[in-house]
Amino acid sequence: MAKRNFSDEEVRNVVRRYTRGNSKSKIASSLGCHHSVVTRILEEARSAAAHTRFVLPDSVLRGLKTRYDKGVSAYEIAATIGCSVPTAIAKLRKIGTKIRGRGRPRK
Repeated sequence: MAKRNFSDEEVRNVVRRYTRGNSKSKIASSLGCHHSVVTRILEEARSAAAHTRFVLPDSVLRGLKTRYDKGVSAYEIAATIGCSVPTAIAKLRKIGTKIRGRGRPRK
């Protein structure tokens, strides 16, 4: 099968959709191609979107900080925003949250 060439506008659209949280499979389905093609497009675009897709508004981050400060775990925060625990911790640190130690608090 011949390799399809995508216009600059189509590439920008793929990056924009991926950055906004669309999965590679969903994007590929709308383009009529395999998800590996979307991966290639993102890699060729050398876009940070291929590796950083969790761009959250400050208001959301402040809400997550409030929840974390009230005792919600980093694991639960990560599940809420759909990322790994280290990414959630990095987001919390970025807005000045003091990160608790692992495990349950001592009594």
